[in-house]
Formats: sequence, C-alpha cells, structure tokens
Amino acid sequence: MLLRILNIRLLQLWRISKELGVFRVFVSGLIILIILLYLRNAFIYNQNLTILVCFFLTTIIHSLRKDKKIISSISIFPAFIYFVEYVAYFLPLLIIIAFSTNIIYLILSLTSIFLVVLLNFQCSKNIATISIFSRFVPKENFEWLAGLRVGGIFIFLFWILALFLSFLPYISLVILCVILLMLNSFYEFNEPLNILVINEYDAKQFLKTKLKQHIKFYLKLIAPVVVLYGIINYELWYVTICFCAVNIFCFSTIIINKYASYKPTKGISANIILSLLIAISNIILPLLIFTIPFGLISYKQAITNLNYYLDDFN
Repeated sequence: MLLRILNIRLLQLWRISKELGVFRVFVSGLIILIILLYLRNAFIYNQNLTILVCFFLTTIIHSLRKDKKIISSISIFPAFIYFVEYVAYFLPLLIIIAFSTNIIYLILSLTSIFLVVLLNFQCSKNIATISIFSRFVPKENFEWLAGLRVGGIFIFLFWILALFLSFLPYISLVILCVILLMLNSFYEFNEPLNILVINEYDAKQFLKTKLKQHIKFYLKLIAPVVVLYGIINYELWYVTICFCAVNIFCFSTIIINKYASYKPTKGISANIILSLLIAISNIILPLLIFTIPFGLISYKQAITNLNYYLDDFN
C-alpha cells in the first residue's frame, strides 16, 4: 500500500514537470538549490531552525492536503503513510540537516514531523466558522471565501501568533510569510468562464481590478501585525518597509501566475509549485533575482492568455 502511494506521488511529480516545461523545471530546480544552500548556512548558524523549518513546512502541507479521508479509509495507520511521504518530500532538507548539524537535531526534526502527523488535524467546513470569516471577505474575493473554508482557522491562529510575537524582531514577519504560503492554495483552481467575463473587462482592466481588490483585502489582513511590529521595532523601520514591498510583490505575482496559464474550471498543479517558490522568496531575498523577472514575464503571459477569453471586450 505504501509503495503504491509513493508511486502515485512520483507520477504526480512527473505530470507536474510536464506541465512546467523544461525551462521552468530548470529555473525551479535552480531556485530550490539556492533555498537548500541558504538553509544549510542558516542551520549552521542556528541549529534550532532545523526543528522550526520542518515543523512549519509539515504543518502547512498537512493542514491543506485534501486526501486525508481517502488515506484513512484505505490504511489502518494513516499517520505512518503521512510521515513516510513527508520524509520523502523533505529528503534533501533532511540530508542537509544530517551533514550540517548534530545528529540530535535530525532526530528532533523527524520527531517534529511525526508529532504533526499524529495530530491528524483538518479544518472542518463548519458553518459557523465559514460565516464568521465570510463577513469580512468581499464577494469579489471568491478565492478567499473558498480557501478559508479549508484553512481559515489556521490562518487566523498564525495571525494571532504574529500579533502576540510582534515584540520579537523578525519573528512576526516570518509568520506572515508562512501565512502567504498558506494563501497560495487559494489560487489553485480557476473560476468558470462565466465568472471571468461577468464584468466585461478587457485583459488589462481585468487583471488591474483583480490585483487591486485582492491586494486591498490582503493589506487589511497584514496591516495590524505590520503596524504593531513597526511601532515596537521602530529601529528596524527599513526592514518593515522592505518586507511590505516584497510581500505585496510576491502576493501579486501569485495572482498573476494563476492567470498566466488560466483554463476555465481547471487547476494546474504546476502553478502551485511556482507560486510556493515565489512566496518563499519573501523570506529568502536573493531569490528575487528570479522572482522579479518571472513576475514580469508572467504578467505578459497572463495578458496574452486572458485576451483569448476576453477578446470580445477589447
């Protein structure tokens, strides 16, 4: 059973690689390599980061995955399957931890992964929870309405944590980056064509309006944390301003990337991989060397792609 599931994951990885294309696979691989090298240096400097990185990555993936009921129905020990899957996903990271730190930190990192899967948590689509969150979400932001049904409670908990840890330098900003990683899943699936054309905008006007609506709401989400952090850590004002600029750019690029390969009612797995790498560049700034050109290229691709569907409104 375990080998069959791992084989399915390999087939999914192959399908995603085909969707990405040779050039994007090469760029994505290069970005992942830079991330791993960056983490290697960070782990040497602070070995405790190994546990935090493994814990946060596992928490994000485990809270957003949608196949828990299926795996629970076909396996007596679903937690073991989750654990082996995550170890396979994080194998390059775990190898770096093994060679860059004490063996104890590798054991603790594996333990943090196992503890997360033991909890086997999942956001239920509770009507009360949905109604609380949906009060604050404009109807135009339908991706948020759908996404909050799955990960709303976790985003809220991370947001509260960021607010309470504002007195610590950088911690709140890192947590906001984690929230951005979770928001990435909101833009996994494409809306039907009738929703895309409802306002009768041309491609440029549609993208401009879309970005304006979503950035405006996103700013409302992060503003309390950023303002409080900026007041408490006023001596790091330049870090706060730089973070806001990069964070908004990464968020915008995630949205643009969705429409660069838009197909009605379909979700493209490759987009999620790219968007995750874009979101991570908010933490690892050298990745902006790739993210900024990619964002500009994706914008042109999005306009060209949307013109096919919105040509009647030009």
